[in-house]
Amino acid sequence: MPLGSIQFGSGLMSGIDFRAIIDATLKAERIPIQSIQNRINTFEKAKGSFENLSNLLKDFSGTLENLNSSASVAGKTTSLSDEDATFSASASSSAEAGAYEIEVSDIALAHRVRSDGVSDRYSPLVDDGTITIQAGGNEQISIDVSSANGNNSLQAIADTINGEDKGVVASVINDGTNDVLVLRSEDTGSSHALTISDTTNLNLDDAGNELQAAQSAALTIDGIAITSESNTVTGAIRGVTLNLTDETTAPVNLTVSADTDTTKQTIQEFVDAYNKINTYFD
Repeated sequence: MPLGSIQFGSGLMSGIDFRAIIDATLKAERIPIQSIQNRINTFEKAKGSFENLSNLLKDFSGTLENLNSSASVAGKTTSLSDEDATFSASASSSAEAGAYEIEVSDIALAHRVRSDGVSDRYSPLVDDGTITIQAGGNEQISIDVSSANGNNSLQAIADTINGEDKGVVASVINDGTNDVLVLRSEDTGSSHALTISDTTNLNLDDAGNELQAAQSAALTIDGIAITSESNTVTGAIRGVTLNLTDETTAPVNLTVSADTDTTKQTIQEFVDAYNKINTYFD
């Protein structure tokens, strides 16, 4: 007995909503993906929140360090009676409040000498001989200048001196006619004066070739004479550093006092940082 045939309906006309079935199926498949994306968004928000908290705590930690700094809460400030004074002053927290009268009669200078001129710094125009130089208590520099050594040019001698690194600085300067070797003590003060012996034709040890004598700084503080090898004077007034730039023409009054403005600012910064953390948690 032959089997009967089976007839399918024609597409959507069969009464079955295939589009709805497909959409529902795809939506069901997307549920795990959406769940994972929601978790990612949550973690990103948490990460951003913790980063904000970390920055706030970092700022707060900085204000705590400032509160623990003597310079921030127990600092000292300085003022001068002459705004155009030829020196400046700074004070550390160890300085004592007080007033001082200061006069500067000399500033510290570095010893400088020059050579006789030659027509070209690179040419072998320096006579054979020996140059010895010593800056204060530094080691002596000794140069055997000779054509055989190939170091009988002005530039070669300057390079040798600088290469020794023993407290002497050499440079070659053109005076408009000739090249001149200039030697300078690396440090100021009379104790760093140059001692030179020269048997070449440069005549570095000629008294007439001294450009500037070594000199120590000289000043008085409340009538007490002070000398310093440097223009940065420390120790004369406890916790105070003086930076000299020139001689004074009249006494200048220095006042050292408590730096209340910095203290107030430091405390206010601490309060602001604390309040920001409180606001964050609220």
